[in-house]
Amino acid sequence: MKNKTEIAKNIITAFAVRDTPDLADQLQPCSHKRDWMDESFYRTAYRCVPMVAANTLGWEILNPARFEAMWNGWTEPGGVAIKHLEEKNIKSPRSHFGSGIVTWEIPFLFRTPPGYGLMVTGPPNVAKSGIVPLDAFVRTDWLPYVFTMNWKFTEVHKVVRFKKGEPVCRIFPYPTDCGDSMELEIRSLHDDPELEERAQYWRNERASAEKEFHQNPDVDYKIGWNKNYVRGQDGHGNKQEDHKNYFECKPVVDKRNK
Repeated sequence: MKNKTEIAKNIITAFAVRDTPDLADQLQPCSHKRDWMDESFYRTAYRCVPMVAANTLGWEILNPARFEAMWNGWTEPGGVAIKHLEEKNIKSPRSHFGSGIVTWEIPFLFRTPPGYGLMVTGPPNVAKSGIVPLDAFVRTDWLPYVFTMNWKFTEVHKVVRFKKGEPVCRIFPYPTDCGDSMELEIRSLHDDPELEERAQYWRNERASAEKEFHQNPDVDYKIGWNKNYVRGQDGHGNKQEDHKNYFECKPVVDKRNK
């Protein structure tokens, strides 16, 4: 049977399985902001470009309603007690799999272009005491069914709380053949003298700036930050033209008939 909806090569489609008016509000591009990064020394955590890039990769699904949960240690599904603190008709999340797992029913059936699936993770670089997100890779290029997002308790009798609108799931497209087609080799850095020289120059430059920063308390803290990465260049000024410090995932477009 032919698909009724053509899947463009650069479009991820989220088919709504529940046509509620505010459904689109539960899906948005990932934010670069993190509370703990805001509270870091002079917000220096944001100077870690690879971490900020990871924060912005993909789209996040938000928790629909405020709740608290606790696991009593049982492996049965009833071992997790979930107390919804807002709307009484909210049924997600719930205890479905047992083993201290909390399960959100994702209200979308995702479709990705041929050759792409979705990596499903928790929000990157976010820690929550007593519970961790479980990652998954879903073949959304053919699977005609929804998936769930799951978090697993790591502590017994620990009460965890989720706010309404808090990100609980992150999705981003990933080539289905990437893991099988790539190979990983270990070589000596001496095999590439030009790369070795550039790496040593980078290392020396960073070490010199950090030494000056630590030895002189009056030096501006920014001196200890090597700006080459954020500029997309090596220590010799060779620039990578397509370098980006963060991803700019496009806003979600709601194309349902109003």
